[in-house]
Amino acid sequence: MRKIRLAVVIAVAAWLLTAAQALAIWPTTCVEANDAFEYAAGRLHNVGIYQRVYPDPVVAEAACQNDHRDDLRRAFAWAFRNGQPRPTAAPTNLREHPDWSRVRDVAQARSTDSILSSQIADSVIQRGAVDTFLRGVDDGVQYGRWSCDQSWRLMACPLAPEQPGGRAPPPSATDGPRVDPALRPAWDVLRRSQVGSQLIRRPGNEAVVEIDWAADLPGTALAGWAPNIGLIGMSPSLRGEKPEVLAAVIAHEFWHAVSPIPDESGFDNCVADEVRAFVTQAAVWQDISPGTPRTPLEQAQERLVDVWLSDPGDDGRGVPEDVSGYPGLQAHALYDYDYATTCAA
Repeated sequence: MRKIRLAVVIAVAAWLLTAAQALAIWPTTCVEANDAFEYAAGRLHNVGIYQRVYPDPVVAEAACQNDHRDDLRRAFAWAFRNGQPRPTAAPTNLREHPDWSRVRDVAQARSTDSILSSQIADSVIQRGAVDTFLRGVDDGVQYGRWSCDQSWRLMACPLAPEQPGGRAPPPSATDGPRVDPALRPAWDVLRRSQVGSQLIRRPGNEAVVEIDWAADLPGTALAGWAPNIGLIGMSPSLRGEKPEVLAAVIAHEFWHAVSPIPDESGFDNCVADEVRAFVTQAAVWQDISPGTPRTPLEQAQERLVDVWLSDPGDDGRGVPEDVSGYPGLQAHALYDYDYATTCAA
């Protein structure tokens, strides 16, 4: 939420004082003042933001005052120059609470932005609703995209009950996997592409339950497939990359989800499956490339396509059953990505 700086306070005051019915519309609460300013500034999406984050009006007003108290005092310091001590607010220290960071991170996982997540954490700590919030049954705040109403355990509701078997129910054919909003443009690019649409219709696609950010990937991995929870996890280091790059990386992991080769089938099959995943990734990138590569990762996608097309391959240039025609991609998997070690484990 935007804090009210000195110029902002003066602008709000001037706007209100010059209104035709100034006395009638002068805000009497912090929430009303915030809405008035956001409306005047043309940021209509911010009007009512406190009320949306904090359904309880008392909590919403307290959060607003907590955000803007110091700025208002600085703006109207002249009002306190009569020698009287300036009133000070009782320190809340909400963000020093041992559970504040965890609540904030869970709020972030529920598809709110970083600022709103912090405000939600303030509200949860203030109301003593940590466990209720983490279970996904706190009615005091909005949940964002994932409301935990199915009572399965995700990053968005870590204390929710487990479903039988420890997995969330698979998505329907119409819904598809749950996709973090920041990754939704990439998923849409993949779905609309010719190669991507074929990939995500392959048998076994219902295994992909969720596509989200994952901070606990091994080593320098850009993404990973967790079959036990149906998650394609994307490294937070990819935030800021174009949707086309993210779509190509998602395609690689999606292949692993629908691959007919089981994980435990040995070194050669492990390497072969990585080669197939890289073929898939290269084909998707060639299909959706946005043009001149700018970032190092975009340049890496271009090099991957070059290796793919330089290999003898097969006539159809599809995802091959026999990967012997892809020595370049085999070397890429074994040495550039160290699958010589991973597949031997």
